[in-house]
Amino acid sequence: MNQPTNLFTNDCVSSSRIIYTPSSFARTSLMYLQETGKLKAIRPHVSSRQNLQSYLLLLITEGSGWIEYEDRHYELKTGDLALIDCKRGYSQSSSEELWAVRWCHWNSVNMSAVYNKIRERGLKPVFHPEDNGFYVEMPCRLISTVREQRLSRLKRRSRPGRIMVSI
Repeated sequence: MNQPTNLFTNDCVSSSRIIYTPSSFARTSLMYLQETGKLKAIRPHVSSRQNLQSYLLLLITEGSGWIEYEDRHYELKTGDLALIDCKRGYSQSSSEELWAVRWCHWNSVNMSAVYNKIRERGLKPVFHPEDNGFYVEMPCRLISTVREQRLSRLKRRSRPGRIMVSI
């Protein structure tokens, strides 16, 4: 089930996200979305994760912060992207110049090999693309697509008069 949620809105951050549950076919055959969203830091704080079965693309849309990943410290600023394997531990934090970020978590049965090949070809975990427009819009497009798919499923399952009640 796809669930819009605000689980991470508290005294440190304000966020919105969609958690997407892929079909068994997608999990065994495709690269699939797990979660996408955006976050605005209200105050600096450290968030740490490890052993997550996912890959994270994190875009800094304003402000600055840092990530610690693979025993290295990376400073991030507006326009920077981080691409990390979440099975490996990482920590992240906004600086005093509070950041806003957009992110996507995804996975696939072959993602480990893809990620390793990307890294072998020289891509660092943190980079700054010349044109990040695609990355800025991607989480928004993914959220819209997930919502459209959810509405389409509801329309197929429900009588027309009951659709609005379901939403």
